[in-house]
Amino acid sequence: MQRKFKQKLLFTAIIGICFVGLSVFSVIFLPNRLHNEITIEAADFTSLKEAQFIKTKDHGEFTEEINDIDLSVPGEYIVRVKIGFMTYRSTLKIIDTQKPIVTLRQLISPLGKEIDPEDFVLTSIDNTQLHYEFIEAPDPNTIGIQQISIQISDLGNNKIIETSTVFITQVKDKVTIEAGSPTPTIDDFLMEERTNETFITKLEPLKLVVGVYPIEIQIGDRILVSRLEVIDTIAPTATVLELKAFVSDPIPASKFVKNIVDASKVTVSYKENIDITATEGTFEPIILLTDAGNNVTELIGKIVVIKDTEPPVFSGSGLRNRTVYIGESFNVRSQVYAIDNRDGNVSISISGSVDFSKVGTYPITFTAKDKAGNSSVEKITVTVITHPPFVPKGDTGNSELNELVDKLFSKMLHGDMSTYQVTKAIYDFGRTIHYQAGPWASEWTERAIWTIKNRVGNCYGRMYAMEAMFVRAGIANRERIKYNGEHSWNQVDIGKGWQNVDIGYPDVFLVSDSYLFNKALNSSTILNDNWFTETPVYGTVIVQHIDETSGAFVTSNVTITGIVGSKYSTNSVSVSGYSFVSKTNNFSGIYTESTITVVYRYKEID
Repeated sequence: MQRKFKQKLLFTAIIGICFVGLSVFSVIFLPNRLHNEITIEAADFTSLKEAQFIKTKDHGEFTEEINDIDLSVPGEYIVRVKIGFMTYRSTLKIIDTQKPIVTLRQLISPLGKEIDPEDFVLTSIDNTQLHYEFIEAPDPNTIGIQQISIQISDLGNNKIIETSTVFITQVKDKVTIEAGSPTPTIDDFLMEERTNETFITKLEPLKLVVGVYPIEIQIGDRILVSRLEVIDTIAPTATVLELKAFVSDPIPASKFVKNIVDASKVTVSYKENIDITATEGTFEPIILLTDAGNNVTELIGKIVVIKDTEPPVFSGSGLRNRTVYIGESFNVRSQVYAIDNRDGNVSISISGSVDFSKVGTYPITFTAKDKAGNSSVEKITVTVITHPPFVPKGDTGNSELNELVDKLFSKMLHGDMSTYQVTKAIYDFGRTIHYQAGPWASEWTERAIWTIKNRVGNCYGRMYAMEAMFVRAGIANRERIKYNGEHSWNQVDIGKGWQNVDIGYPDVFLVSDSYLFNKALNSSTILNDNWFTETPVYGTVIVQHIDETSGAFVTSNVTITGIVGSKYSTNSVSVSGYSFVSKTNNFSGIYTESTITVVYRYKEID
């Protein structure tokens, strides 16, 4: 065992000696395939290639990251290139032989401001980093023009000296004020009083919140720049409030304070990020007031958190049992509200529905739930009933006509309709009977039957059809035949005297003779004043113009007249020394048999 170990140790030693010998041999006897030294001007290259170092036609690779070498910094750097199994070494020499090219500016600087050499530099050109040093430095505390000189050197130790001037002004470098202080004047920016200085920068529009503002000032023909620094060193104050809230209510920190006093914007926050309404109880969170100057005030708030156990409360006129007739309908949700002590108006869900076309009793349930889960329920009942049938009240003398009209009435009328509603329903049906010229009928009931069945007829046929329905409905009526028998219509009396009903016109329903006469005068059809023997009735409108304060008339009244049923309109007038203010709502309308008074009000001009 010991013998084998000695053999292995001897073998390892022989291998090591051979490797060292080979290395020594390659260094002494094998030629270096790289240039011993490569020299470049600083910043002439942005990157290097292996071929720049290999002097043979071999190909190789850098053994280290060549890009780690800053090619703009002069110095000597070792570069290694691996060719095949061998690694060779070369030296990269970076030099800087070019002097800097620098242009200086003339500087204007406020009194007392420290000046660096770089402040004078307008332009600079060099391949390496430049260093600036005063040879002749300015005195920033002495007002006036001063000569300066600066030595500029690069990393290659190339040096130049440039000169310039600096004008030290009486303008301060910086003026500092507390936020909320009065706006500074021009004198605040000057070291000594002058008479020809003005602000170029307008201070009034500046909000002057915490920050630094460049301020341009003109003195003579020079424009100088100072700085206005607004600081805030005073911590904010506020009044602390005691709050009450429900569990899970979101409560921002700002709710705990009012009457915040500070010269800058204040942010209100919690010191600790906790949910203060997560559970019931009394809590005292720490409230932070932080202004723009980072001044912080700590306040202790107080909040009592309770659990919401009160359900929403229903209200509204829609919460009542309703009875409607078939064909009528309404929105069961209308006029139903639910108010919660915490959430205010809450949504309402509805279960149940109503079939307004079918007789029956329909239960409706309203449910309202707040965010805490408290709920309320209200119930109503909607009953749909049918009207009693309409009972005929007159006889046309023709059984067939009676039966035909009764069949129409079963669909048109019901027993709960007023006389007016019955009259209007008959008129609306009559408007569906189309006009068709034709001969006179030998007997009115026969013509009425034909007209109702065919839904067409001449003036007489339509008048007879309406007469049959009015008679069967028990409505007093009479025929109107005018203009040599070329037009006819109906008149009815439903308690207001005889009124005209003409299904040939959409607006001739229960109208007076005066209205019809006025319509005839303005008609281009067969209608004209030859229909009528009645004298039209005229209405009167009195227009007054009064002082709104005293009630006195400011000009004489105006009276206008027109046929009852026709339209009228009035206007304000121009009155010297007065301006128009208002008018009554009846400034335009329809003439009536009663006198109408229209009032225009005016105000005296000061």
